[in-house]
Amino acid sequence: MKKLIFIICSILIAAAFISCSNGTGPNADYDTTVFNVPMRAALEASQDFVKQSVKSASGVRSAFVELEEEDKWEGFIKNDWGNNWNVPSSIYGTSLTTADNTLIINGETLGTLQDLVFHKEKINGKDCFTKAVFEYKGYLYYVLDTNNGNSGGYVVLCTDDDLDTVCFTQDGKTGTEDFSNFKIWTWVKGSDGKFYRDGNLGYAYTLRNVQMRDGSYATVTVSGFNYYNYGMRVWIEETNGETVKKNYPNTAVYTPDYEPKTDMSKYFANPESSADFIFEITNKTDKTLVVANYIKDSRINDSTLTVVTKTDDFDLAPGEKMVFKYSADAILEDFDDNYVFCNYCYEKDSQYKGGAWYYYLGDYIKNQRVVVAQTNANNNGGEKHAYYNINFVSTNSFVVNEETETVDGVQYYTYSLADVKAEYETYYNQPVYYSDGKSVITKFTTSCKSKIEQLLNAGNFEATVYDNGQWYEECLLLKSNPQQ
Repeated sequence: MKKLIFIICSILIAAAFISCSNGTGPNADYDTTVFNVPMRAALEASQDFVKQSVKSASGVRSAFVELEEEDKWEGFIKNDWGNNWNVPSSIYGTSLTTADNTLIINGETLGTLQDLVFHKEKINGKDCFTKAVFEYKGYLYYVLDTNNGNSGGYVVLCTDDDLDTVCFTQDGKTGTEDFSNFKIWTWVKGSDGKFYRDGNLGYAYTLRNVQMRDGSYATVTVSGFNYYNYGMRVWIEETNGETVKKNYPNTAVYTPDYEPKTDMSKYFANPESSADFIFEITNKTDKTLVVANYIKDSRINDSTLTVVTKTDDFDLAPGEKMVFKYSADAILEDFDDNYVFCNYCYEKDSQYKGGAWYYYLGDYIKNQRVVVAQTNANNNGGEKHAYYNINFVSTNSFVVNEETETVDGVQYYTYSLADVKAEYETYYNQPVYYSDGKSVITKFTTSCKSKIEQLLNAGNFEATVYDNGQWYEECLLLKSNPQQ
């Protein structure tokens, strides 16, 4: 789950609950120095998000207005990111009075919003909600993220302020009849100026017939979507322990009728020999891929609705290369740095589409050749890319640049690829390291440029990814020590 942004490609929270054993007795004590931010503060902080699913005829968009039927819509949203049951962002609270915010999904009452008390802490200089506590029938429940806000975590309830005392978790429950989940939609202004529903934001989940710490049964729903900004949410509806889940209807389907222009070919260079911005992609997978270039408006929520213009879709067979040749001046005449040049690439007939490469438009695209190798048929993964001057001519051999720096009186040498053999085009300008199988040397204490080039051209290396725990980068890893 991402800390500060909405997740398209993205970051999903999945959870459910299992029954917990009864506690030792009522205990409403908690550390008020740690948990000292009231629910009202979280409701106030989420107003801008809540109103994104409110669209009145007058154009006034407010979190606390009478909702129109179109603002209450629920159903499956079909877009490039999948097919999920979506509800409006107004579920996060249209009243600053906690108890007024009842959650009803698919006609099923899932309870009232609990009166959480939050902890805030500074993250990158910003005050962020990070965890919470609430009381239900005399017992405390702590609301925590199992992965501390990073992608892949999910929200749980604990009996204490740590993950060692988890009371409710998703383990073993997501496939049961007691479990259901939904995502959130908001109105998004498409590049044509009209509003469309766009979904798959965050992740919320419900588990029915949960035995609470006091022994009673309840339906419990939890959401942690973008909680650093908005705070977590927990809704509880007391039941008799025999609640039956309502199935989501397959008739409530929404497909935006937005269609981007497919006229991006007007930016192709004519003649091709005059091209001063080239994008090329090679299919390194064993699947047929669909590829296209497009330009999107970065000021619009990241989705298919951002696309202003795109090329046709092209099938790319395994091993095949596609080259797009553009006039940079023609692109920059129509689009400033609010727009992003993108490429999407996905396995043919796949449910999902995804972007393999993008960056903001600017003068720097002039005289540039972008090289992409798609090594994984899945979306948003496996792509490698490099940036060449359009006039660069390769010698089809390995050549390295040598740079020096002095640290604590010691001179070090580092090396990067100034030219590569054809099949390693995406490693251009990437570093060259050496590994003895135990550790990786990224800075050499002697000058060894010619020896490194000799080892590379002899094939004495491995093309890999170096991860030092803080960042990772594509590199060529020598198998022999060039300093010997």
